[in-house]
Parts: sequence; structure tokens; C-alpha cells
Amino acid sequence: MTRVFQIFRERSGPYRAIPTGPAWTALPAPWLWAFANRLWWRALLLLGADALVAALVPSLLGVQTVALALILLIPRCLAVTRGHGWLAADFEDRGHSYLGDILAASRSDAIAQVARRDGVIPAERRPRVAPSLFRWPPASLQQIWAVAMLTVRAAFRYRLVVVLIALLLGTVVVLPNIIKHDETAQGFTQILLTYTLGITTALLSLVTLWLACGTLARDVDECQMQMVATKPIPRWQIWLGKWIGIMALNTLLLGVAATAVFLLMQWRATQLPPHVQEALRNNVLTARASMSEKPPDIEGAVDRVIRDRLPELQSRGINLREFRVHAREMLKAQDQLLPPEYARQFRLNVRGVARPGTAIPVFVRVNFHTPVLGPRRPYELEIVAGPPETAQRRHAFRSLAAETAHEIDMGPVVVDPNGFLVVDVINRSDTPLILPIEDGFELLYREGGFELNYIRAMLVTLCGLGLLAAIGLAAASFLSFPVAAFLATTVLIVGLSTGTLRTVVEDRTVLGMDHHTNQPLFPVVDALMVPAFKLLLDGINLVRQFAPIDAVSSGRSVTWTDVAKAVGLVVILFGGVFAAIGMITFTRRELATAQSNV
Repeated sequence: MTRVFQIFRERSGPYRAIPTGPAWTALPAPWLWAFANRLWWRALLLLGADALVAALVPSLLGVQTVALALILLIPRCLAVTRGHGWLAADFEDRGHSYLGDILAASRSDAIAQVARRDGVIPAERRPRVAPSLFRWPPASLQQIWAVAMLTVRAAFRYRLVVVLIALLLGTVVVLPNIIKHDETAQGFTQILLTYTLGITTALLSLVTLWLACGTLARDVDECQMQMVATKPIPRWQIWLGKWIGIMALNTLLLGVAATAVFLLMQWRATQLPPHVQEALRNNVLTARASMSEKPPDIEGAVDRVIRDRLPELQSRGINLREFRVHAREMLKAQDQLLPPEYARQFRLNVRGVARPGTAIPVFVRVNFHTPVLGPRRPYELEIVAGPPETAQRRHAFRSLAAETAHEIDMGPVVVDPNGFLVVDVINRSDTPLILPIEDGFELLYREGGFELNYIRAMLVTLCGLGLLAAIGLAAASFLSFPVAAFLATTVLIVGLSTGTLRTVVEDRTVLGMDHHTNQPLFPVVDALMVPAFKLLLDGINLVRQFAPIDAVSSGRSVTWTDVAKAVGLVVILFGGVFAAIGMITFTRRELATAQSNV
């Protein structure tokens, strides 16, 4: 039986033969086949796909078996249908020339035929022209793809990826062995998830900025970019290719670190006592959505109070603005105050979560304050959940500390016939308590499995790294490497330190107030700077609203909507602004005089 083989050769080196058609040997373990053929990054991606399937099996098996089978089949179908094409492209990338096709019985037979003809291919076997529809990347993206692959290969060539993988794995493995947890689910989670993922993210953030600044600025400073710029490729495509290459590296590094954290956590969890394992599964290794009551219309109530008392206020000459502030705080305090033996009832619509009459396992999160000054002591709360005046209500008594968020496991709670879940919070202490409107009460319920939630959290984290890569590349587009690294790091520090910005916006002054006149010292400066600070603070808050590590460490759900919002806001909107700045400045930059730039 004969088949067609593609013949390659690098100058006077040995001939290489690649069969055409499906690569059936890649079907059982595509990543192993790719490793055997030195297709490194494809092998890592295929390995990551199989690791993903292994992680998703507990949550999808029996529930979404079709989805699981599709995820399992996709990498195998790609490897079988595209495997020989990947080999051919890899040979061409490594400098081999395609000579033509040979009809032969085996690989060795094809090479022997070509060798007997001294490299001359029969006339009927002319070099192929592959349809562009089936080539990856498409012709329009080949230049960007080439720059991205050059960036990735440079990182591998300089051993950067190897060093970072070793550093990340060392951090993930060593840290939990140095810092001992307190044998509780919360302590275990804090060490295994919060600390390790936090350090991993911080390390990758710094590396992303450093790599983004270095890969572009150093190429310009060392005159390597001039050689690339002489090719028929627009500079914006060079910039975009660099960004894609950095994100490919970030995806690889974050994937390795996240997989190591996940596997280590699963293994260490088996060594915990049974009751801690159960608490871990219920409280952390899950994806819980939250629900809270809609805040009351305070402003509407304030308007009604002012409208009712307007003649009186005007006759007494009371400043309406000051009275509005006072009325708002008074009405807010009335809704928040919980005197001793008083109850506050929360009615939450859960018809989209559970059917009326059924029970769902829920947690109640309370965070209260106390107006009493003095030593800290616990306060007694009673939580009652379930349909009122029925025997199906569940009770929980707790002695809790103030000014701390507490999660109380209520177990399965029955939804009332109208689709509402009713929870009463009763103050059983002898002191009035304050249950804040904003975050005093929250209902948590299971929405999905931990594995998929963990993947979504990593995707949101990757979006943040994409923004940092855009910032670093934008700085390197017009600055030398040291200055660009300094500027990008400063932007990162400002983004993490919003306390000063918040103080300026709240005080509405940058240089302070005159204590005698209570007026700004420099009103012109404040008029210019305070709006700018507010705009900057709003932008930073939009980016920082995504806290995937905190969410996954507390068993909170990171939804696909959150992922889409992170892509839209962090990558496309804010990253797009820096990308536009970087592409425009890099396009206008005079590369021939780059060495003289500071």
C-alpha cells in the first residue's frame, strides 16, 4: 500500500519525509505524539486541554457528558487532521525547504527514492500550493503570527520560560510547606489558594511588564528592530505580534502555575480530617452565587421628607443641602439599626434558582457593627430561614464578633410557595447592633462546580496581565528599556495604591485647605487636578472590581459574564487605549536615532 509523502531538506542535510493525510498515531494521546515530534508549544497546549478535561470530569460527568466528550474529542480531531501539517510547517520554520511529493510505501522508502534520484522529484509531483482556507494562520495574519512566534522563541532561547516555570512551581510547592495552616478549611484555603495564587499573579505581573518593555525597547536599542522594520510589515502589526507573543507566554506560565496549585490543593485536601474536608467542599471548592435585598430608595424618602417639611425649613432659614445630608443619615440609620430582641426580615426572590416548595442549601453572610465603644466582645445573633409560621424553618444561634464578615451554614432551606426565601436576623444580645444596608446581609447558594469556576478566575487574571502587557509595550514604544520599565512599574504602583487618590477626591483638594478660611490653598490647581484624579480613580476602580483570586478563595462564583466584562473593559477598552498609544508612537518613531533616545 502506497501513500504520498512530503519531502523536505535543509541545505545538504538529510532528507525528511512527512506522510500526508490524517495522523492516526496522534489519536490516543495527541500531546505525547506532539512531544515526540518536537512540537513543543502545541504539545503543551494539547497537554493543557487533556488536563482541563481531567479537572472537569468530577463536575461534568453524568451532567453534561456530551460537553465533556466534545472537549475530549476536539484536541484529538485537531491533532489527527492537522498533525502532519504542523510537522511540515515546523520543518519550514526551522529552515527546511520543501522539495515535492513522493509516492512510496513508507517513510524510509520515500527518502530512499529521493536519495536515489539525488534530490530530484518526479515532474508529476510538483511542489504543492496549499489552499489558504486550510492554512493556519490565515494569510492576513501570518505576519503578526510570525512576530508573535519570534517573541515566544526568544523567551525560550534565553531560558526565561524555563526559569519562570521553575520559580513558579517552586513558589507553589514550597510556600505551603513553609507556612502551616490551622487545620481549618479557611486556613487551608488561605495558604493553598490565596497566598500561592496571589504571589503567582504578582510575579507574573512584574514579569509581564519587564518582558513587554524589554522585548520592544531592547530590540530597538540593539538595532534588531531595524532589520524587522525593513520587511514589508506595518509597525502596528509588529506591536500587536509582540503583545500576542507575550500573552501566549503568560497563558503558558499561568496555566502551569494554576494547574500545579489545583493538583497540590486536591492532594493536600485528602490529608485533612473528614469534617474539614466536608467544610472545604461546601465552603470553598464550589461556586456560590450571592443575592441580597435591593437597597431601599433613601433618596426618594429624603425627597419626601424635604417636600413635607419645606415650608418649615424655609421659614427657619435652614440650609436645604445640609438638611438633606442629615435626613439621609437619619433614614439610613433607621434601616440599619437592630435593637435587642428585634428582628429584621429579608425576602429574596429565588424563583430563578429553585422551584417553590423545594429546598436549597444556603449560607447566610452577616457583617454587623456596634455603636458601643469599649473592649471587643461577641454578640449573639439568631438566624431563622424558611417559610414563616411553618415547621420547616431552620434556626442557627451564633456568638459572633462585630465588624467581621461571618458565613453561617443554614443547610437546605425551603422556598415558600411564592418563590421567595425568607430569612430573619434577630439580635439576641443586650446591645443594639448596626446591620449596614450595603453589605450587612447576603445569601449565598451553590451555582456550579469549583473546577470551571477556577478556570474562569484564571481567565479574568489573564485579562489583567493583558492590560499590563499593553502598558509595558506602550511605554517601550517611545522610551528606552530602563525608562520604560520605570514608567510601567510606576503605573502599576499607582494602580495598586488608590488611597491617596481617594483622599484627594473625598477632600476635593490636592494641596490642602486653609484652616482659617476653610478654603483651598490653591483653588486653580484643585480645579484642574481633582477632576483628573477622580477620572483616574474611576478607571482604576473599574479594573480593580475584578478580584478573581478573592472570589475563588471564598467559594464565590466567577461567571462567564464576569469574564466577558473583564475582556471588554480590561483588555479591549483600557488595553485598547494603551495599544493605540503604543502603535501610533511606535509607527511615528524614528528607529535610526533610537540609540540616542533617553
